Amino acid sequence: MSALRKAQIHYDNMLPPEDEEAPVDEQDVADWKRSAIEDVMDQGSAFAPNPWGRDRELVQHKDLVRSVVTHMEAQLDQECGIEKILIEIIRRGHADDPLYKWAVSALGPHQGEGTVIHALADALVESKVEQYIEAKRESDQAERVSGF
Repeated sequence: MSALRKAQIHYDNMLPPEDEEAPVDEQDVADWKRSAIEDVMDQGSAFAPNPWGRDRELVQHKDLVRSVVTHMEAQLDQECGIEKILIEIIRRGHADDPLYKWAVSALGPHQGEGTVIHALADALVESKVEQYIEAKRESDQAERVSGF
């Protein structure tokens, strides 16, 4: 073995061992995960620490929205749950509430008074006006004849 090789081996043996990845506390990971889920659901983002500057954004609220869209596309909603939720939000009519604004936006553009839900309800009721008039006449006639 040459002297140069011996010197290199001696030098290599003097170096500290390469850094092993330090274990991350499982409780820290669980706490971060719980907090990140809340942040993403609250229209925020989940971040990872960065030792050289700003934290790195890992997940955004819009990623959650896209995941929900993908999930809902795969569902067979026999109970029409989403539609019932939209109707209820519109029915409550808190125009300054973000839920109301999102419900109106989800239903698409609408011309005229009210919302798409109002227009759909109006069309359904309008199609039954003649039946109502006929039933009302019969009811009023029966009331006049019977006296009660």
